[in-house]
Amino acid sequence: MTQLPEPTSPTAAEIDAACTAVQNYWSAMTHHWPWMRQQSLRPIYILAGELLIQLIQAFPAQIHSNEARWYAREIGDSPSIYVLFPEQFADEARKRLGGGDPHLVEGKQAITFLFLARQQGIESVAKTLLISTEQQAPMFRAQLAHELLHGACATDWDGQRMRSGMRLVTWGTGAAMQRGGMLNDLLLDVLLLEWLPTATNYTRGSLLDGQQGPYWRIAEALGRRLDRAAIEGALFGMDADRLILENLLNEALERGDGAEWLDRALTRRDWATLMQATGAPPMP
Repeated sequence: MTQLPEPTSPTAAEIDAACTAVQNYWSAMTHHWPWMRQQSLRPIYILAGELLIQLIQAFPAQIHSNEARWYAREIGDSPSIYVLFPEQFADEARKRLGGGDPHLVEGKQAITFLFLARQQGIESVAKTLLISTEQQAPMFRAQLAHELLHGACATDWDGQRMRSGMRLVTWGTGAAMQRGGMLNDLLLDVLLLEWLPTATNYTRGSLLDGQQGPYWRIAEALGRRLDRAAIEGALFGMDADRLILENLLNEALERGDGAEWLDRALTRRDWATLMQATGAPPMP
């Protein structure tokens, strides 16, 4: 049985300070980049700030992440968050995706891109969040909340391997090797499944029985098998916390490659196999 470390919860003062930091930055951000105050863009920026504060209050463990203020990182006088019109959003997402799988941006209204940036001679992981103005699209708020929480995932870079939460990208002699991205997304949604019905118009039933029901049922079933503090540790903590969660996944799924197997099955969208492995109830 994997031993879990004692979680360190942020204090009420730390939570208040983190929320105030968001409010202060949002005010400074719109003054620094006046185009953010355009009538068609401003409501989305306001919504993003409001959701970010709600997510900090709901998941305060992110405050101790080294990416807790990811939103305030500026690279070359460019913000970390861009709200774009739908066509611009699609074009920019495809451009940043490069030679990656174009299916990764299908149906997305918000998406985060990770990259390496050099500031003051130091190379580190940076993030850019693209948001579409198509806020009437299905699951818009769920996608936006997911990406805002994704931004807080802790990062490491050792010159060869980049980590963001459970996501690993390793550079060797050939193309970069990636794993854990789909699992990272699922773990974020394990957390959000409990929160979304309390803060949005989604109900638990609409998530579990809707078009994406199999996915959300897998998230629900996995959430019953894993300790929430361990999930938050893997997403927002040190690499050692990621390894602890991998061990817990091995135990929960009774196999030695639980994390990698889950990630591969999620990539294939093999919902039937995943529902069986996690004990998720079938769709009605």
